[in-house]
Amino acid sequence: MQSLMIVAALLGFVQPVQDLQTLSCQASEKGIPIVVYVSRSDCTYCMRMEREVLGPLMRAQVLNNKALIRELVSDQQGLARDFDGQQTTPANIAARYSATITPTLLFLSSAGVEVHPRIMGYNGSEYYSYYLERAVAAAAKQQSKAPDCASGDATPSTGDAR
Repeated sequence: MQSLMIVAALLGFVQPVQDLQTLSCQASEKGIPIVVYVSRSDCTYCMRMEREVLGPLMRAQVLNNKALIRELVSDQQGLARDFDGQQTTPANIAARYSATITPTLLFLSSAGVEVHPRIMGYNGSEYYSYYLERAVAAAAKQQSKAPDCASGDATPSTGDAR
């Protein structure tokens, strides 16, 4: 799995959301925020943003060790594990955060709480990387500790995470 993540980063792909509960533990252990990139499979602005901003940032490993970034394709079929450990659809996760506009970047603590204002929409790469890096740095300052994942209590409190 680790080698797959390295290959994805080198190719500039954002890994899909599969298990936010496990991701929460990883973020808590590293003391970094989670960035959930909400997209749709037919979103042309999402595709542009991936090509012009996220892909290059991932390939350059600019945000490595600063945030865990995952893509939530809100119209994708299948299930993902939410912060509370429950299997749910990507659409339900997006709805929980009222993320109806794509692309949207959510900046979350390891407890699943939004800790920095989201970035919604995309109209070009000028300054976008700068704003994204600033948002990640600000979110990192707001990082809260999730419950001790090693003790088996891996269910973070989602607080007011909608």
